[in-house]
Amino acid sequence: SATIAAGFRGTGYLPGVVKRDRNQTEFKRSLEDYLSIAASDERVSKGRAAFARHRSTLNALETKYGVDATIICAIWGLESQFGERKGNIPVISSTSTLAFDGRRGAFFEKQLVAALKIIQNGDITADRLLGSWAGAMGHTQFMPTSYAGFAVDFTGDGRRDIWSADPSDALASTAAYLQRNGWSRGVRWGAESSSGTLQPQPGGPKFSTTGNFRTIKRYNNSDAYAIGVGHLSDRIGGAGPLRGS
Repeated sequence: SATIAAGFRGTGYLPGVVKRDRNQTEFKRSLEDYLSIAASDERVSKGRAAFARHRSTLNALETKYGVDATIICAIWGLESQFGERKGNIPVISSTSTLAFDGRRGAFFEKQLVAALKIIQNGDITADRLLGSWAGAMGHTQFMPTSYAGFAVDFTGDGRRDIWSADPSDALASTAAYLQRNGWSRGVRWGAESSSGTLQPQPGGPKFSTTGNFRTIKRYNNSDAYAIGVGHLSDRIGGAGPLRGS
């Protein structure tokens, strides 16, 4: 009862969240348009700077979990622009609004209960439990149930704080998520290749991919997203733009 009282204090129904959920039939971007955003010059530049700032943490995570440090960094970049856009909507309000609305009621009931358990476990206070309109949280946008299953206390302070200014716990949680979803140590995500079998738009570049590409899709089940992560990862690591038109 104490958790529910704390969790729901000051919360309320958010019509704007329902509106966003109703407009999920978002237009399909071409791969070219998607990559122009996902691996823009600005994001590549910010990514290289973020990687340099957190190199020791990212390399330690690669050693521990086997996931390429640049892949972890690229997911961070796509999910929250390296921590600049973590979301500021109270997660209890957003998940309870969407549970009540009912379009995906059962899914968001699970997210709401998982979010309350985060408060109960003491990982974060209710007033700091913030995220996107759909309840995705922290530097790498974990849903509450993903947090329950994969979040890691990498800093050793007793809390799995994926919201902190220090992104260590969030980056470690992402590495743990990918490892437990089948990431193979030492294997690239794929590469641009004239003989590749993956071509999301006619006439565009082709890609050869590995099982790790499919693991990235466990994070977001979209070919464009996984190519975006892989390509941004390569660019953060020093590679140039795609060669194909």
